[in-house]
Amino acid sequence: MIKHCGESSKMWQAGPLPQAVAIGYSPRAEEAQSGALTRKRSNKERFSMVETRLDVLKVSQGRLLGVESSQEEAESRIDKVESLVDRLTEDTKDSV
Repeated sequence: MIKHCGESSKMWQAGPLPQAVAIGYSPRAEEAQSGALTRKRSNKERFSMVETRLDVLKVSQGRLLGVESSQEEAESRIDKVESLVDRLTEDTKDSV
């Protein structure tokens, strides 16, 4: 789900990455290192792997969008606080 401007960061949360896919793990590389023969994957297996990787990328993209939105929200709050501090400083100068 893509967040739109103005949505609360609590409205959208990405679930955990699928546990079947471990980053940096390759069964074929493991087989090659152990000296076992590697076999060619069928088109169906390759398609399934691509679908899984695409799902992982979609989840990662969603998390990045959530982080980006949270960062924008935090920056906006910082700007408001800085503005309030400036006003308070000016008000204090005026009363002295």
